[in-house]
Amino acid sequence: MNKNRATLFASLCIAISLSGCATEIPPEQDKESTWLSPAEKALLGAESAKFAEQQLARGLGPFARKSSETPSDSRLNMSLSVADKTMVEGQPLILNVKLANHSSDTLFVNTEQTMAGFQARIFDSSGKFYWGRITRLEGSFGLVLKEHFQKIGPGKSITFALPVKAIADFDSPQSHVWQNVFPGSFALSLCYSSDSTSWYDRATKKQEDVTEAWTGCILSNVIQYEVKKK
Repeated sequence: MNKNRATLFASLCIAISLSGCATEIPPEQDKESTWLSPAEKALLGAESAKFAEQQLARGLGPFARKSSETPSDSRLNMSLSVADKTMVEGQPLILNVKLANHSSDTLFVNTEQTMAGFQARIFDSSGKFYWGRITRLEGSFGLVLKEHFQKIGPGKSITFALPVKAIADFDSPQSHVWQNVFPGSFALSLCYSSDSTSWYDRATKKQEDVTEAWTGCILSNVIQYEVKKK
């Protein structure tokens, strides 16, 4: 009986520690590294991917989430591009994002203010991991407003630009933060998550539930870009 209780307690701890969009993977299915998406692995190559996996396994950055914990959502698709795949150091990194609604229902997507929001996963050619900070109101615990959401009709899409606020390196022995791009070759994907199911309408001064609000976690495609020295 005690053994059963201990097993149940351990299972609950694991479930609570995972993200709300996480899916627990049985040990026999988790022998292979799963921190990278298949597209990231393919672009990085075996050795660089191994190095990247080792960093993400240490929990570097809030979006160091296993790809198996970020299930695809057939309702909403996110694609990513940059205007110029060859840049010069010191340029701002601006991402062009497209969100497409593949469902038969209207979706309201919180693109302006979320607790997690958009963040970029960036890897250099060696597999070194960098966290691209994008969330517009990072650290804000203010109200989620109606105007933070964008309406996407069935079969429709929206496009918008997301400037990367900073590119952060959290690895030892010293952390660094760059406001703009720096020399090297990089692979970048975008992660988005939201759990907002209500908004505050300033016109009516009421908190309203939004049944059509999209919630979950999705990953974009992976793009490559190169930055040259000045």
